[in-house]
Amino acid sequence: MENIKRGGLILENNKLTMTAVSKIISTSGKLLAVIQGDETVTISGAELSVDEFNTESGKLSATGTVKEIKFTDGAEKTGFIKKIFK
Repeated sequence: MENIKRGGLILENNKLTMTAVSKIISTSGKLLAVIQGDETVTISGAELSVDEFNTESGKLSATGTVKEIKFTDGAEKTGFIKKIFK
């Protein structure tokens, strides 16, 4: 059985901090999509920018206006990734 690390997410005053992020899938001013544990996390909003991403610790810091955060389980990752890269 695979040991999957659970992560955290903190949103405070237009600053987003996440832990256990293994990969950034996509980033633009309106969308940020990452892999966190066994989930895909999609953050949509305005003026989103990644300030820091440490691949060793899995810590990600971003700023911007967050309008929506969507969590998608591992079974749906492939479909989501295909939609992004259409």
